[in-house]
Amino acid sequence: MSLVDELIAELKGVCAGLPDKRTGPRRDDDYAMADIGLSAFSILFMGSPSFRAHQRALAEGHGRSNCETLFGISAIPSDNYIRLMLDGAAPVAFDGLFFKAIEAAGPLTPSGEGVGGDKIGGRRFGVVRWRLPSPASHPPD
Repeated sequence: MSLVDELIAELKGVCAGLPDKRTGPRRDDDYAMADIGLSAFSILFMGSPSFRAHQRALAEGHGRSNCETLFGISAIPSDNYIRLMLDGAAPVAFDGLFFKAIEAAGPLTPSGEGVGGDKIGGRRFGVVRWRLPSPASHPPD
C-alpha cells in the first residue's frame, strides 16, 4: 500500500468517526459519514465549478468517477448535505492525520523566494514560499 493510499484510508477512518447528526433508524440508502467526509475533502482535488455534476459525468462516460477511484467513495452527497452534516464537526479530529502527512512529506525548506511583505524596524516581513523535498529523495514504498 502506498503512502497516499495509507493516508486516504486513515482519512476515511477519521471521517467515519465524525459525529453523525442524523436521528432515527438508518436506511440502506443513507450516506456513510466516511463518504460525506471524503467527498468534502475530495473537492480540494477536483477543481470543477460543479463538483457533483462533474463526478456524475465522469461516471457516465468512464464507468467510474474520480471520487470512486481516488478516494473509494461509494456515493457522493450534495454540497448542501455535506455542509449540513459536517458543520460544527471539530477540526481537531484531523490533527493526528495532518501531522502524520506533514511528517511523511519530510522537512520543509525555504525556497529563497520571498513574496511581498513590509519592512518593519529594518527587518523585512513577508510570505516565504516553502519547497517540499522532491519525490526522488524519498525511498519507494
